[in-house]
Amino acid sequence: MSKFKTGTLAGALILALAYSFYACDTNDSVKTDDKQITSTSTPTGEVAPVFSDNASSHRTDMTDSPVTTKDSTKDVTSSGKAGPSDDVSLSESGSDKPVSSQSGDNQKPGNGNTTDKPAKTDAPTPSPTPVPATKAPATEKPSTAVPTIATKKPTKKPTEKPTPKPTQTPEVIIPTIYSVDTPGNDVYANDDRTVKVDASNTSKGYIAIKYSGSCGKVKIIISKGDNKYTYNVTKTSYEYFPLSCGNGTYSVGVYENVSGNNYMPVFQENISVSLSDSDSPFLYPNQYVWFTQNSAVVKKSAQVCAGCESDFEKISSIFDYVTSNISYDYDKASSVTSGYLPDISSILSSKKGICFDYASVFAAMCRAQGIPTKLATGYVNQNSSMVYHAWNYVYTQEKGWVTVSFYLNKKGYNLVDATFYSTISDKESAADFINDNSNYQAYQYY
Repeated sequence: MSKFKTGTLAGALILALAYSFYACDTNDSVKTDDKQITSTSTPTGEVAPVFSDNASSHRTDMTDSPVTTKDSTKDVTSSGKAGPSDDVSLSESGSDKPVSSQSGDNQKPGNGNTTDKPAKTDAPTPSPTPVPATKAPATEKPSTAVPTIATKKPTKKPTEKPTPKPTQTPEVIIPTIYSVDTPGNDVYANDDRTVKVDASNTSKGYIAIKYSGSCGKVKIIISKGDNKYTYNVTKTSYEYFPLSCGNGTYSVGVYENVSGNNYMPVFQENISVSLSDSDSPFLYPNQYVWFTQNSAVVKKSAQVCAGCESDFEKISSIFDYVTSNISYDYDKASSVTSGYLPDISSILSSKKGICFDYASVFAAMCRAQGIPTKLATGYVNQNSSMVYHAWNYVYTQEKGWVTVSFYLNKKGYNLVDATFYSTISDKESAADFINDNSNYQAYQYY
């Protein structure tokens, strides 16, 4: 507060001025000459998706060791107070006292004597000069007029808070995804050419298969050692499948349904795989995590990750978006059938899904950012029972494949289980459960 003085006409007036300034399969018997092949199906879901495949047909003992890291966050809040304003007004008035005056006395003439001599004539006594009466000055009344006060401008401008700069919206940059490519130069086919298998991109971690026959129920089995992945053919164009088991020789078979649950092979081939990058199978789109450059999920990923400077920030933003904007679809969970595949664009639009949907959306958004991400299926401990479920693993340059190193708000590092974190209101309890790696048994990765 600064004080300023101003003057008035009839006295001193002092004026003080103040400035004051937040988501069954039936066991289908596949006859291959004298052998019977048991095929499996894609996952479905409850609170965890329930798949009809038997665990023994999937089990790979591919478990990941937990990696625990630490992080901390700080909250900073600021506040400001506006100071009080003081108004002071002073006034002073005065009066003038009357001034008195005095007047003097007049003189009288003397008498003369008479003798024998001629009388002497005395000089006439001059009449006294009249003194004009002095009129007392009238007492002057104090002025009752209110004097005009000229307010003096402050010599310094009051201190003001700096005008905040407008918040700049981070630039949204649509990423160029790892796009699948067909047909290539290394294509296998059966005799009637109803099946084509494009192995041109095995080094990138995927193969493409196209079925154009007349059978309405066709299965694909891709296996390496004890690991067997079973898919349903869902379209007449090329579909893409990950080579999830790393380098080595894969057996690729295509089977047509002949009756009931019986299937006969129409294509069989062994394909040698040598990956250029062991993480490549989890960067490209595939049947379970399907998206293209023009998909809505790519644009959404760009929006969610705008302004993020590291993969961890992107993963965190994507996880927060998925768990905050997608609700668990209990109706779908109760009616979903074997062979269900997520439609990522529809899930983003409806904002509902089962665990398979949560995991697929999360994987697509991360892969769009060039972050290798697995969609894992297996068992999770739910109410002391092991039920099928789907969740994710992510890869970063700093930590490699992380199994228990995803940061959840206020609760350390955990598995990326968007379904449980979204559906359990007590986030700390959800994080405690997810953080316990013994609750999860992953068998297959897409």
